[in-house]
Amino acid sequence: MKSGRRTHRKSRTGCIQCKMRKVKCDENRPKCNNCTKHGIDCIFKPMRTSSPPPAILSEASTSSQTALQTPDRNEISSDFSSSQSQASGMNMTELELLHNYSTSTAYTLSRHPVVQSVWRVTVPQIGFSSTYVMRAILALSALHLAYYRPTQKEFYISQALLLHETALRMANPILPDITQENCSSLYLFAALTCLISCAKPRIPGDFLLVGESGISDWLILFRGTRLIIYSEIETLKSGPLGPMFSIGSRRFKLREKGSGANDDEHLLKLQRFIKETVTEQKLLETYDTAIHEIGKSFVAINSLESETCEITDVFIWLLGVSEEFLGLVSQRQPEALCIVAYFSVVLHRLNSVWWVEGWSTHLISSIYHALDHEHQHWIQWPIEQLGWKPG
Repeated sequence: MKSGRRTHRKSRTGCIQCKMRKVKCDENRPKCNNCTKHGIDCIFKPMRTSSPPPAILSEASTSSQTALQTPDRNEISSDFSSSQSQASGMNMTELELLHNYSTSTAYTLSRHPVVQSVWRVTVPQIGFSSTYVMRAILALSALHLAYYRPTQKEFYISQALLLHETALRMANPILPDITQENCSSLYLFAALTCLISCAKPRIPGDFLLVGESGISDWLILFRGTRLIIYSEIETLKSGPLGPMFSIGSRRFKLREKGSGANDDEHLLKLQRFIKETVTEQKLLETYDTAIHEIGKSFVAINSLESETCEITDVFIWLLGVSEEFLGLVSQRQPEALCIVAYFSVVLHRLNSVWWVEGWSTHLISSIYHALDHEHQHWIQWPIEQLGWKPG
């Protein structure tokens, strides 16, 4: 019973991985016991400076109270004093992150030249008038640099988490109030949060879709884009993100032409396994719908060359799957986990992209070790497709 659980004093200086897993950190540096036990990187947030830090870009000169605190770097502090940086309104780390986003990160968010242009040019323009979007842009760029600069990984990951945490605090009060003025910004923030959540350091047993307390926060926000689209679709289509929605709409229609599970022998076999073990009709319908939608994704991605597969083609399944199904995944129901294992095959089509790389095998590994021996055989086909071998 929950009432019998021991409570712990909250750790304010614990490592990032323990905070993500919501477990107590012993704060042992350079690597805490929890991370040592699980064999994962142990990253601590940098100590904050006592003097007020420079604010983000143009916000610096207007609101020091909301400024993001960032640690000094040796190469910066030797050239710029804190007072000089504040007076000029420049934060060199954030300028570096914005430059990296525009010249590199933006190109990794789509394989379509027009959509790449929207991410590279239009999205930062929206960020200049929407601070939480700009912070999310910089957070994603920081994770990108952490991926390509392993010697500075800890610094960039800590920057990314600080930026995104601040952006979430700013965006959360606005999310329930969708308007024509903020719909593009809110949609972008949800999409960027999805990318950031995939790019963040992974923890053992992470199921991507759900956590220990239920559906993952990023997925709740990502699925919330449906409300934004439904309520302001005409504004979005005619606005600065219009090209992105036009191309996405065409790809959605291509996917809907797919016949679902009916023509895929592996999904038909999975359906048969489930019907042999599940007797409740409502549950069967929930599982059948989820499998049918994965079948559509299989048809869509198989009709495309690997280099033309888009984020939309892969993640659209997460938008359409029912709340009931996600609830079953949260409960670790074996049938639901097996269906997610088949989704890992779809996810694998983006494996060459840095923020998705390794997620498909991480996901199927987590699922495999959560299943009993019988259900492990149910996911033999996805395992073979990924080339993953159980340890």
